[in-house]
Amino acid sequence: MISPLCKKYQSSFSAYLDGAVSGKQMQRIAQHLEGCAGCEREFAALRAMQQSLAALGPAKAPADLGLRLRLAISHEQARRKSNWLDTLSVKWENAIRPLLVQVSAGFAGTVVFLGGIGLLFGMVAAPEPVMANDEPLAGMVAPHYLYSPVSPRAIVTEHDSVIVVEALVNSEGRV
Repeated sequence: MISPLCKKYQSSFSAYLDGAVSGKQMQRIAQHLEGCAGCEREFAALRAMQQSLAALGPAKAPADLGLRLRLAISHEQARRKSNWLDTLSVKWENAIRPLLVQVSAGFAGTVVFLGGIGLLFGMVAAPEPVMANDEPLAGMVAPHYLYSPVSPRAIVTEHDSVIVVEALVNSEGRV
């Protein structure tokens, strides 16, 4: 029969082997192992098993583990009854969401680029505004009379004033 004190020490053997106990606890366990043959045999068996497991090395995963996991997940999803909202959510997460950043950046870049081009064209290609008091070029040359039987004469006045000439043209083009 194992004493309660031995059970207490044996429950901490694994932590003792791993070095996960305090210094004082290590000393107590080591002193108990020196004085208790049953606990020393138990500890020796546990240490031998730990060394055997360490000699085996890490277990290697089977080559087809990824495929088997995907297949098991697929079977589980097929068994679970899903509605159209779940299907849409999965498609959103897998297909659309990863592209949102790229699409947003592309759209913003396009807006900035086209806005810059429009601004440059607006600054360069915009015509100068025409002032209402500009005089067109036709006022700089003497009028040319095509169908007048009277020879043209200059109108001379003693006053520097505006002359308004009113002419009516009919549907046949006659003045």
